Amino acid sequence: MFALGVAGSVVLLAINGFHIYWLLGGAAGSDAYVPLGKNGKRPVMTKPQMLAGICMFFAAALLPLFALGLFGDVIPSWIVNVCLMLGIGVFLLRGIAGFIQSLMQPKPREKFHTWNIRLYTWVCLFLAISYSASLLYDW
Repeated sequence: MFALGVAGSVVLLAINGFHIYWLLGGAAGSDAYVPLGKNGKRPVMTKPQMLAGICMFFAAALLPLFALGLFGDVIPSWIVNVCLMLGIGVFLLRGIAGFIQSLMQPKPREKFHTWNIRLYTWVCLFLAISYSASLLYDW
């Protein structure tokens, strides 16, 4: 369970690295991480939105590490446990919703939907499992 919690944190830190790259102006992969809008164009993320996402992913990456006791008792365990439960719900819903959306998407699929069914959905389901392992480790 410990290894699953740490693995989830590593995955979230890697995701955070991509977002930092995009914040700094990188463009590789940017056509695969956001689906086209109804107008046929990709929504543009502003720098403050990207920075908020980076902070959120960083906090999400630290959460299992707090549950595993790697930082001591800096945050009360009940707060960590509640946040882990919320995270489990978010990642589980995102994983299921991504799977359903990609199955219903007409073919040919755009790049986002291909990556969604091949990677993003499974990563979210793995993160739900990782958070669950961290929660169980703490109990």
